[in-house]
Amino acid sequence: MTFTDQLAFGQIGEGYIAKWLRGRGWNILPVYEKEIDTGKGPRLFMSEFSARPELIAPDLLAIKGGSFVWVEAKRKTRFSWYGKGKYWVTGIDHRHYVDYIQVQKELGVDVWLMFLHTENVTWQTDIDKWDAPKTCPVGLYGRTIEKLMLCTSHDSEKHGPTGMVYWRDTNLIKLAELADVIPSQRQDGQP
Repeated sequence: MTFTDQLAFGQIGEGYIAKWLRGRGWNILPVYEKEIDTGKGPRLFMSEFSARPELIAPDLLAIKGGSFVWVEAKRKTRFSWYGKGKYWVTGIDHRHYVDYIQVQKELGVDVWLMFLHTENVTWQTDIDKWDAPKTCPVGLYGRTIEKLMLCTSHDSEKHGPTGMVYWRDTNLIKLAELADVIPSQRQDGQP
């Protein structure tokens, strides 16, 4: 999948999550600025007093009744089976994770990571290598970065440009069933 394909795939997922949040009374301000050539996501330009002049910004600012939360919306096809621990995991780029922690710390606004997993058929490589279960969880999962900092499963330098940070599915809150976020989605992961 090319970068452009990945970007489109992610933006569709972001739209699903934004629509789900709007259905729960949240107003959404999407953060769209992206540098296609470099793959950089939207940036938050910090005050002169900040330790870093810019941070990667989460995808959405959600506003409801005077409350604000940042939401990083991730669309994933499947959870991965962590063979060493024998459990499901999902994750994000390590650099983004570090920046989202800093965004929450400096702005005092909660940052939520939300993962929309859409297919319940386990990766064949996970089945072959780790004897993983043939089906995996689907739906919308999430938690605040503050809570996720306390329950990281593991880091890996093998994936992504700066490595990845992973969490167990059981350390995330299941926020919604797949059909509640994508009404046309069947439970077997097919449209």
